[in-house]
Amino acid sequence: MNDFTIEAQMRKAQDTPRALRRAGYTPCVMYGRESAPESIQIATAPLARLINRAGSSLINITIDNSDQPVNVLIRDVQRDPVTRRLLHVDFLTVQADQVVRNTVPIVQHGDAPIELHGGTLVQLLDTLEIECLPADLPHSIIVDVSGLDSFSAQIAVSDLKIPERVTVLTAPDTSVIHVMAPMREEVEEAPETEEEEAEEAEADEES
Repeated sequence: MNDFTIEAQMRKAQDTPRALRRAGYTPCVMYGRESAPESIQIATAPLARLINRAGSSLINITIDNSDQPVNVLIRDVQRDPVTRRLLHVDFLTVQADQVVRNTVPIVQHGDAPIELHGGTLVQLLDTLEIECLPADLPHSIIVDVSGLDSFSAQIAVSDLKIPERVTVLTAPDTSVIHVMAPMREEVEEAPETEEEEAEEAEADEES
């Protein structure tokens, strides 16, 4: 599976979201295909660290010290638009034997030789839509850019190395990365000063 685990508590009806946040907790909800939504609360500091580390990976939530952790995926993260503080998190519960759909980030790896000649790599696709069993969910998809050695080079979804037992749902001809050639700089002549114009006029009169 993975090592992304966190502890949670069932949320009490009398605890308002504002009161929970003041106490250092983030209100969350878990829901699934075959289960009713459940309101839980998780300490904000470890939850923020987990979100940054886990991303699209499977997470094990232990509720009220239960011996049976719940397997979930992060489905939505709400933050304060100014402070970026966590406000609410939605988790999707998943079953070990049920295929799930998810989006995973695409991460560049390596150095592209064309960059030494002024080329710029433009990443057009940041995430990939996939489906697989929960245990096979990759943390990310690595794209090797070390083969980009010309201005016409590009990488499509079909060029990516996908882990076994993972099915890609994004169209195979979708462009992931392409190389942008350097812009040609046009050298503009500086406008003549009044002194230069006067000198040219005197030269014309003498001739």
